[in-house]
Amino acid sequence: MSNNNGNNINSEAEEVEIVNIGREGISYGELKRLHSLSMQTSTNLSRILATTTTTMTTTTSSSTSSSSSSSSTTTPTIFSSKNVKISISNRNFLIPYSSFKESCRACNYYGHSFKNCPNIRPEFRGDGFCLNCWGRGHLSINCEEDSRVVPYNEDFLTPEEIINYLMYK
Repeated sequence: MSNNNGNNINSEAEEVEIVNIGREGISYGELKRLHSLSMQTSTNLSRILATTTTTMTTTTSSSTSSSSSSSSTTTPTIFSSKNVKISISNRNFLIPYSSFKESCRACNYYGHSFKNCPNIRPEFRGDGFCLNCWGRGHLSINCEEDSRVVPYNEDFLTPEEIINYLMYK
């Protein structure tokens, strides 16, 4: 019996070792907690998409988010910033999908790069902008200017804010 316990302990240690290969700083407990939050978010999102018959518009005001609903027969629509839907067809989504394995360096949503990010103001889209100071003519790696806030569209919500809204709604 003690031999089985020893095998279980070794098996568990091997799992932790496998999980941590190439990923320093994440413990087995942290991974379990992250998995639990992911499953809870997935369940909540599935429930919202399956049962809701209202259109939800998410806005932010002074770092708080609120929602307004109106009767409709469509699935909920969630916006990352003013008039920018979170959707695959809009190339703006919360999780890696298809060939989009890396998030935008400006907004952290998936489906686009910072050069065509729908969540930053149009005048800052395209080639030649520094991600540090948002000036032109140099790359952020060579930037000697002070860092500036990303020029997001009005009512921008981070992916974390959207996920928290969906989890704790």
